[in-house]
Amino acid sequence: MSSGLPMPCAIRNLPSYQLPAKHVPQVIIEINGEKDGEKRTFSTLDLIEGTAIVTVTRETDLGHVDITLEGTSTTSASRAVSFVPGRRKASHKFLRLRQPIDHIQETHLVPGQSYRFPFSFEVPESISSQQCDHSTKDAEVEQAHTQLPPTFESRSSKFWQSTAGGWAPKACRISYKIRVVLSEKSQTTTSTPRSKLCDVSRSLRIMPAAKMTKALDCPLHYLVHEKQSECRSLGRNLGNLQVAAEEPRQIQISSTSTGINTGSTSAVQLHFTFDPTTNTLPPQLCKLRSKLEVATYYGTSPWEDYPTTEEMECTGTDREAYVTTTPLQSLDLTSMQWEKLPSFYSAKVKSADSASEYSVSSSGTSPGHSYTVSVTVPINLPDEHALVPTFHSCLVSRTYAIDLALSYQVPSAICKSTMNLRIPIEVVYGR
Repeated sequence: MSSGLPMPCAIRNLPSYQLPAKHVPQVIIEINGEKDGEKRTFSTLDLIEGTAIVTVTRETDLGHVDITLEGTSTTSASRAVSFVPGRRKASHKFLRLRQPIDHIQETHLVPGQSYRFPFSFEVPESISSQQCDHSTKDAEVEQAHTQLPPTFESRSSKFWQSTAGGWAPKACRISYKIRVVLSEKSQTTTSTPRSKLCDVSRSLRIMPAAKMTKALDCPLHYLVHEKQSECRSLGRNLGNLQVAAEEPRQIQISSTSTGINTGSTSAVQLHFTFDPTTNTLPPQLCKLRSKLEVATYYGTSPWEDYPTTEEMECTGTDREAYVTTTPLQSLDLTSMQWEKLPSFYSAKVKSADSASEYSVSSSGTSPGHSYTVSVTVPINLPDEHALVPTFHSCLVSRTYAIDLALSYQVPSAICKSTMNLRIPIEVVYGR
């Protein structure tokens, strides 16, 4: 039955036409000193020199060449509202240095020729304070945020070929690159926006030599960490066991062709004091286990203070922490001998870098004697660790600490007791 409407006509065998593809020049970015695909490590005040080599497959009118050194932080974190799916993302371009190219000698590019545009950048010691314009708790945090952070990428990054230790979680990244943008010549007025021909970049590895001044949970100039525990047996307090730890020297790392490896060792000096409340012998020190704690803090809003796990547990919005631990050495302390001291003894630990000192005195309830012993705990990191320097930036922070677990046996006690101590340690980059 006909509806009275005209039947659509079928059109077949029409020739196919393809829109002309946009011409994209080829740009190769060469970095001086890099060979066979190996990445150089640049540090503070180093010159990053190289050449952008441009070739074309058809005649092209070049209007502008823009070569920049850029540094960018990117993070993602769970949303503050739990019922909203997905993750929040943030990006912060904290560095952008431009290579001045005021005049291009050859603007008409032809096939078969290579056009070279040299560049040279100096790695700055710090970034502009305008790039860190958010509020901070004090001037120290603001100063830390304006120091240049290191290249910080995930395990899958080509920068890290080691098997453990220093990479970033996938949720945060700090990257540097040389970026080359070519724009074609405007065919009308100078006010007409140029059409971008291509945008090419090459990643860099930068490890600033600037020193951080504060570690996690460690106030500035806080030189000694201590912890005290009661020694009890059958419900009775036999005395107080106290341990004081001097701040360990920094771990200095150096660069290799495959990443960053530890280049120095360190040590923690522990001073134990036992003040008995009765005429009892000091506890038997048994074993001391050490671990390296590697903590990465990141969020989608700038940090106003140095991040801590305790602070994140209170807020828990748009911020996350990625903490890993690696076992280090275990020391057998059963052969350590306590030194008996008179009751008026006051043990003082003093740092060579400061006039501050920490005093451990015997308590008034002591029967007349105190006991002391000192232990040196070496910090030797495995060779396969790829560490980056300690740093604090607007969106990302990396800190390190040594976790110590001391087991000891109180006289007449059935079970061993354990004392834990966490000591921040700083990692710095050295040439």
